[in-house]
Amino acid sequence: MSAPVRRTSAISAGDLEFLLELKARSDAGEVDAELFHDAKRRLLEAPPPDRSAAPSPRDPPPAEELALLDELRGVGALTDDEYALLERRILLWI
Repeated sequence: MSAPVRRTSAISAGDLEFLLELKARSDAGEVDAELFHDAKRRLLEAPPPDRSAAPSPRDPPPAEELALLDELRGVGALTDDEYALLERRILLWI
């Protein structure tokens, strides 16, 4: 029996990479901007994760997720409030 996969945050790096890719493609006119806004809305409105799955103090910090979040803010994909919400969810799993 293998050990369960440990996540480093409530929002995966893959979720943030996908949003970053959609933002770039939307800005380039390759996809409708509404696709980006829908994906962002789904991420922001996602239900909180199962609290029993919260990170342990021994889990590594979510450095990759926080770097991607900073990149999203840097390209103008997130407002300050959206950034703060996602940062709390990444760090605190709320």
